[in-house]
This record gives sequence, C-alpha cells and structure tokens, in this order.
Amino acid sequence: MSARQSLPPRLLVLGASADLYGSDKVLLDVTESLSDHCELLVVLPAAGPLLAQLEERGVRYIVLEDFALRKRNMSPRGVLHWIARVLRTFRKLGQLHHDRPFDLVYSNTLAVPMGALFKWRFRTPHLWHVHEVLEGPRWFCWTLCLVVRFGSDRVICVSRSVMEQLARWQPKLARKSTVVYNGMTCPAQPANRFVGHGGRGVVLGSIGRIYPRKGHGLLLEAVSLVQAHGFACDLKIFGATLSGEERQLTMLLEKARELQISDAVEFCGFVDDPALMYPRFDVLVLASVEPEALPLACLEAQAWGLPVIAPNEGGPTEIVLHGETGLLVPPRDAIALASAIELLAADPDARQRLGRAGRHRVGIEFDPQTFQHKVSALVEQALARS
Repeated sequence: MSARQSLPPRLLVLGASADLYGSDKVLLDVTESLSDHCELLVVLPAAGPLLAQLEERGVRYIVLEDFALRKRNMSPRGVLHWIARVLRTFRKLGQLHHDRPFDLVYSNTLAVPMGALFKWRFRTPHLWHVHEVLEGPRWFCWTLCLVVRFGSDRVICVSRSVMEQLARWQPKLARKSTVVYNGMTCPAQPANRFVGHGGRGVVLGSIGRIYPRKGHGLLLEAVSLVQAHGFACDLKIFGATLSGEERQLTMLLEKARELQISDAVEFCGFVDDPALMYPRFDVLVLASVEPEALPLACLEAQAWGLPVIAPNEGGPTEIVLHGETGLLVPPRDAIALASAIELLAADPDARQRLGRAGRHRVGIEFDPQTFQHKVSALVEQALARS
C-alpha cells in the first residue's frame, strides 16, 4: 500500500458563513459525522462564532476573503468584485490541492459555488448540500441550477420542497438529488413555558438572521393587531444583521415605534445557546415572506416542546403538522398570522398539547444519527466512485 493510500480521505468543506444559524449548525453536524474517518479542512469567508465550535471539535479551518454569493453582489460591479474574490480564493485552495490533493469537496449552501470549479478544474468529486429555496430572476435561478447540475456529483437537499424546486429549473437534477432531513437532538427537559411571563400573557419568540425575507416587519404588524384585539403579547427577537446591513435593525426599531409596540418587543441580538432562548418564550413564530427550505428554528422549538406558527409553504409544511404540532397560516398575511397567535394565546392547554406532540415527532422523524449516517454514506459512495 502506498503512503497516499494509507492516509485518510482528505475533504475540503466550503461554508457560506461563520455564524451559528441553521446551515452553519448543519455544517457542524456534518463535520462531526465525518471527522473520525476523514481529514477535514473547513474554509470560511469570514470570522465568527462557528470558529470556536470547530476548535472545540478539533476541526482544522482557514478563513479567506468573502467568496460567498450574496444579494449585495447582484449588480454589475458587485458581481465583478465577487468573481475576483472567488478566483483569488480558488488559486489559494488550488495550491493546497497541489500540495496534497483533496479527495472530495463538500459545499454547504448554494452561496458557495466554488466547489463546482474544483470539479471542473481538478475532476474532484463534489457533494453540494442545498439549504435554500431559490429566489431572484428566472435567468439567475436557471443558471445557478445549471451550475449545480454540471458542477456536482450528488446533491443533498434539506427538504422535498428544495429538491422539487431544483428539478423544476433543471429536471435532470432529480436523478442526482437526495433528501436528507437535518437532525435535531431533543434536550433532556422541555422548556415548559406555557403560562407566560409575569401576567404579560403569551410570549412569542422569533429566531433567525434579521433580513427582509425573514418577515420581521410582518410579525411586528401581527403583534400590533393582537394587542389591538385585547391580547397581552410580548415578542422576543433573537438574531443579528449581516455586517454592513445594520440599517435593517434600525428600520424594525422604527416600525415598532410607529406601531406603538416598542414596550412589547425586545431585540435580543444573536444568541448561540438554545438554552438561553427557547425557555424564554411560549410559541415560536416564523413569519418569513419568502419560502423557506427547512428552517432549523422550527425543529429546535419543537425539540424544546414549544408549538410553532409558520407559513403554509415550503419546508415548514414538512416540519409542522397543522393542528397537531403547531399552526400553518397563509404566507405574507398579517391578519392570518395574528389570528393564529390569538388562538394559542387564549389556550395554554393547546400550546402544551401541540408542543408535546412536536417534541415527540422530532425525536422520531429528525434523528441526528440518521442524518449523520446518510451523509456519511453519500460521502463514502462519492469517494468510492472517485
């Protein structure tokens, strides 16, 4: 056996951010499932709390300039700057590949298409883990799906909604796509927050990056309606903006003042410990105004025994069973969202029943070991073919 053959497979892992939101937590789960039998190098476009988590696990990482595709890059000048950053990063990683070749590239989200360059330039097998429901002009969605089709060996989709959308843009992607639901560990004890805080009534929680598509403005409108209808209701918003987009938070603060609900809304910033979030509220509300792939906050909330209110489209329909583990409402409808909040605000027993059923379902349908086994099997298959 040669020295090369005796070494463990070397995997290049490309991440889109160093935060600890949904796809970042999944990246941690992937490294945990592969680190025992593979040599991993995680490449990230910025520093952030994810780095400390990787260090705790003994996973090697490097931070390079921002190579992730973001909305702010979608202008003629922005695209040119982004392409230049991608090419500089690719040259650096190409040198690492030259020194000792990577056996496989794993890309976490569509925002990191650099893995396709490795497949085309070095014929390196490429697994693409897709966490997004595509948005944007038709030409953009079609082109990106074309890159996925010819730039990957296998596509891991976090939900059926994601796989079906990819296949609509590029039907042949259905042949190489596999749905692998994210895993979620249930804490030893549920949150048990079914009575509200100090007589203030129901406490709502919102968890996710502060970004227009997450619908925080719509949620503020719904809270205003709930209070106007005589229900005591507080809202705790956990999450932060992307660097350079702090204006999004300022706009939400202004909107809360305009709606005269500032005293009921608390912007808690980014919190990386679920135990410091979920026990602080009674119901998780997802108010996204664009389809979501598989929002991890919905899974986490149910794992903590909390009911979920979410839009009746995309990934939430695969997590939340309407009337059994939460409530699904027409998307982008503040009145319908407010009505669902009022329904649970008036019925603590329903909140407890829905939360208990959600926790039970997460333990069965979203088992972390099942997720890790499926991802490991796909990696082994790709390595065997290579």
